[in-house]
Amino acid sequence: MRVRGRVEQLELNRCETSMEDSFRLHLTRRVSVHDTLRLGFRFRMTRTIQAQWRFAMRYEPCILGAILLIPSCAPSVPQQVQRFNSEGVALLRQQEYAAAQQRFHEAVKLDPDDALSLYNLASAAHQNGDLALAEQNYRNSLRRRPDYAPCRHGLALLLFQSDRGEEARGLVLSWLRERPELADAHAEYGWLLREEGDLPAAQDQLQKALEMDPHCVRALIELGIVYETYDYPERARSLYQRALRADPGQPEALLRLTGLKRQPRGGDSSG
Repeated sequence: MRVRGRVEQLELNRCETSMEDSFRLHLTRRVSVHDTLRLGFRFRMTRTIQAQWRFAMRYEPCILGAILLIPSCAPSVPQQVQRFNSEGVALLRQQEYAAAQQRFHEAVKLDPDDALSLYNLASAAHQNGDLALAEQNYRNSLRRRPDYAPCRHGLALLLFQSDRGEEARGLVLSWLRERPELADAHAEYGWLLREEGDLPAAQDQLQKALEMDPHCVRALIELGIVYETYDYPERARSLYQRALRADPGQPEALLRLTGLKRQPRGGDSSG
């Protein structure tokens, strides 16, 4: 009886080892349940082990299902797009325009309909001197998001800089006619009037935009430029600071505020 007991114990140990190995193989290699059962039955099982094995196999689909529900470690497309855009923006701030353009291009390849990626690519190409690519992607971005104010401004600026002032004017005025309730549309018209040299009219439009939206970044920047032209540096400084509170890191506001800080601090020359 003692010998028989040892034999059964050895057989039990061998069978348990076989079950562990086969079950581990099933979970790691994802072999079929039938393959796992065949591996498990290489050794004759006692009735107790057979019952335990049936119990394990009864719940095996639940275990496998739980494994399949574990999310993949690979980043999703939106996460990859966000990463490329973040890297590109950082490179733009370092004036690495070509490298930034490449990052934004990767983002657009992943999601060709993302208005932000298209705008970022256009902006980098614009600063890198690739005006044809910039214009194409400004327009692509606006087709997907027509009221995207920074993109509208980027395209209008490109047209104006390319001696296509009438096209720039048409772009700005058509937006104002279509969306008169938008502060950004009035701010863009204020920018155009300032570029054309009509400072009083520009000031009126920009103040109207700020009445509609006190946090309108384009209006804050443009009115600051108007006040710089009038030699009111403290008013301009305050407006640039407000623009940066509304949009931290805004490059134009940051550049102009830095320029003012280099000047001696003093009061405005007139009321």
